[in-house]
Amino acid sequence: MSNDLYDFVASENDKYSWYIKVKNGKWAGSVFKYDVVTLGTPNTDGTLPFSFEYTMFANPHNADTSKDSEFTVFASKILIEVIQEHGEEMLTGSDRKKKYLDKGENDKTKN
Repeated sequence: MSNDLYDFVASENDKYSWYIKVKNGKWAGSVFKYDVVTLGTPNTDGTLPFSFEYTMFANPHNADTSKDSEFTVFASKILIEVIQEHGEEMLTGSDRKKKYLDKGENDKTKN
């Protein structure tokens, strides 16, 4: 997936993770990864509450995103888009992980 605002970036150190690289706007050049994403019980109005944690890997503007509610809203919108477009893949296992497993590499999650 790619758009004008962000790209997915593969990690060289963690073959099962993808990072988000911001291409434009206030946080251009920043790279982060969602760590823990928690989905709540759907509300009666059909909305689904969620929360998330993230790790910032590149922050060229040295902005304190941990205290920036604007960044949290920004990251939330990206996460919603990712879930809407890739939710099924996220629940069943990523294509990237499957490609590694198909090549015969060890699945370190199954010990």
